[in-house]
Amino acid sequence: MLTALRIFFPFILSLGLTYAQYDLVVYGATPQGVTAAVAAAQEGLKVLLLEPGRGVGGVLTRGWLATLDLAEDREGLLQGGLFRDFYRRIGKEASFDVVQAEQAFWAMLREAGVEVRLEVPLDRVGVEAGRLTLLETPMGTVGAPYFVDATDTADLAFRAGASFTQGREDTGLDGRSMAATLVFRMEGLPWGAVFLALHFDRHVPVVQRQIPRTPATAL
Repeated sequence: MLTALRIFFPFILSLGLTYAQYDLVVYGATPQGVTAAVAAAQEGLKVLLLEPGRGVGGVLTRGWLATLDLAEDREGLLQGGLFRDFYRRIGKEASFDVVQAEQAFWAMLREAGVEVRLEVPLDRVGVEAGRLTLLETPMGTVGAPYFVDATDTADLAFRAGASFTQGREDTGLDGRSMAATLVFRMEGLPWGAVFLALHFDRHVPVVQRQIPRTPATAL
């Protein structure tokens, strides 16, 4: 009897992992991935958010894109939905601290009841009749009726066999790729002078004289 349990227990466990876990699996804890997971969980779905990296927030936190492109009219902010929740949590400012932004994303996920697992790369995907059915990761096999690929590189969609184009070939214009933003980590920057330069043109020469002495490391 004990031998039989030892043989069949891993098999039974794998069945449970594959078929009885989640209503939705979101791959990629980017801003869009967090939003999709939170929105689904708020509608009552059991959601798992998987991220191959070490944190949530994608370009807004790991990529340091710390300024929002806001749209407003006379009545206020045009963006709505979960963005407004995030915007409120970072202090309703167009520019924000990336640590505060990641904390805001974590709070939204916790309050919605989303299960999050970090540093989970894909080993293999299972596809049946053109439909994605499961993900195999170093942490085990995960199955769900629905999946969302929220990665910036469309890794999950590519592995599942989705068609794709490269560069701008789908526009019919040319095959050039989209430009990427170069980000610098800077130390010793005189933030007081920078602040003045952003608000008063007459202080720009002061900043220009000090910035060349600031060490910078390209990411």
